[in-house]
Amino acid sequence: MALKDLQQAVPPGHRQMLVTEVTRMGDGVVCVAGIDVASGAMIRPLQPDGQNWPEHKWVDTGVIRVGKLLSLTLAAPVASDKPHGTEDVRVARVGSIGAATPAQLFDACVETADDELRDIVGDYLIDGKYVEERADCRSLGCLIVDGDGVSVSKPYDKIRVSFNDTYDVRHHLSVTELTFDGQDDDALAALRDRIAGHGRVALRIGLARAWRGRNGEYDPRRCYLQLNGVIVPA
Repeated sequence: MALKDLQQAVPPGHRQMLVTEVTRMGDGVVCVAGIDVASGAMIRPLQPDGQNWPEHKWVDTGVIRVGKLLSLTLAAPVASDKPHGTEDVRVARVGSIGAATPAQLFDACVETADDELRDIVGDYLIDGKYVEERADCRSLGCLIVDGDGVSVSKPYDKIRVSFNDTYDVRHHLSVTELTFDGQDDDALAALRDRIAGHGRVALRIGLARAWRGRNGEYDPRRCYLQLNGVIVPA
């Protein structure tokens, strides 16, 4: 039980989170999400005003990184629209309390993984690509897939990972993991190297925030599937 091994005593009003994904939102901020070590549920901490986290303050200093263990002091709750409201939680304080080993991180992903994509987005997925805003589903999850069946490409200068789901439907998701944010050939090679030779890999699945489209053509707005990260065995 990977999560049980990581669990530490926390006072009331606190949560302990294992960071599983960090993605860049633009304008120098990142989105962070992870596993609530006590419950195994996914959570997405936000600042008390609902904003994400300045990269220079939290990532560059090493506080927020995949595999880190964080203590979260809860702030006053504020309801937000689903699907993201399923995991959003506002926090008043963030503290670093250690880190998981690569093996513990992967084992925690396996322990809390979903059986299929439908477990994450239900029957709300449209064209295999997006759900509409306010869909009553989750916005974060994890799938364990055969590494040999995963391919990495860069169409239109955007890194994508392709894989088959439980129903043998092929999905092609844009990679938003901060590590590969440069979207250059070095990032492409690094992601291929990470996946190569692993029988199983953990794909961190997410939904982007609701988007109106380039010309405001989407009503209701769309939340597109994306790949928040790839975690492999040690």
